[in-house]
Amino acid sequence: MIKPDRPRRLLAALAAALCLTACGAGGDDGGDGWGSEATPTAWPQPVDGKLTDAMCDVLTVDDFLAVGVEALRWEDRGPAPDIGPNAISCHALGSHFFSLNLQPDPVSGELYFGSMRDQRARTSPAAIGTTAVPGADEAWFNSTTADDSEIIVRRGALLISMSIGFAHADEGFDPQKASTTLAGQVLERLPGVGRTATGKPHEMVLTVTGKDTRTATISYNDPITAEPVQESVGLPWTKRIQFPSFGRPTSISLSASVTAVSLTTVPTVTCGITIDGEEEPKNNGPGPGTFCYHSFAEPR
Repeated sequence: MIKPDRPRRLLAALAAALCLTACGAGGDDGGDGWGSEATPTAWPQPVDGKLTDAMCDVLTVDDFLAVGVEALRWEDRGPAPDIGPNAISCHALGSHFFSLNLQPDPVSGELYFGSMRDQRARTSPAAIGTTAVPGADEAWFNSTTADDSEIIVRRGALLISMSIGFAHADEGFDPQKASTTLAGQVLERLPGVGRTATGKPHEMVLTVTGKDTRTATISYNDPITAEPVQESVGLPWTKRIQFPSFGRPTSISLSASVTAVSLTTVPTVTCGITIDGEEEPKNNGPGPGTFCYHSFAEPR
């Protein structure tokens, strides 16, 4: 069924694109919009291991038109530090979004992919499902409405995210098929990206030790989900958690409380947090209860 407001939205988007061209804003010669030239003979690649905004052009207008998507031009493009320290984001009129995120190694890529999948599953569990993309290690597709779909694809350390908006064919349009085709083209045109490790995941180490006590109730926030975790554990206790390169700052808190093993002893407990070998020495212990805190932010 054709939505009654789609023609008006498409006309508005087209008018905006024509205005950008006529007014000289973001023209093809400026390098921040899509041109109408023939398919490039060489696709933009990372420079010194860094993604560049030129890599938005790894997908062309013709690629989108071939799958029934009316992508007019890249309106915005550039670094996306909120996605990751080595990520770019591209936005086209019609509410189309495309991003690339290069993690330091495949393990980090897998962790990041899993965190995005789990996050979406919490908000729309019935709409998320796996999909097959040629050349990908794993991929999932999320569609809540005909005009709201997203695909996330991982190959090694490279993650591709794409959302197709409202500017697409009305009859017989399959958003999953379109997204799968486009994501496969990206992987084909970036053949070596994500296959080589340039680093490793971050690692958080939590420790709790005690005296005159054998168990503790501990609470900490998971660095991947940011959700609180509470456990009753035996002492001494150590927890190691790897996490990928997120764009957001990561704050870790750890608390522990204990009870005495007898009426004649006074228990004490001490906690510690280390991230990538750097320990945060500040805590309010030792005592029957203790609290530790550590903050971490990616270089930008």
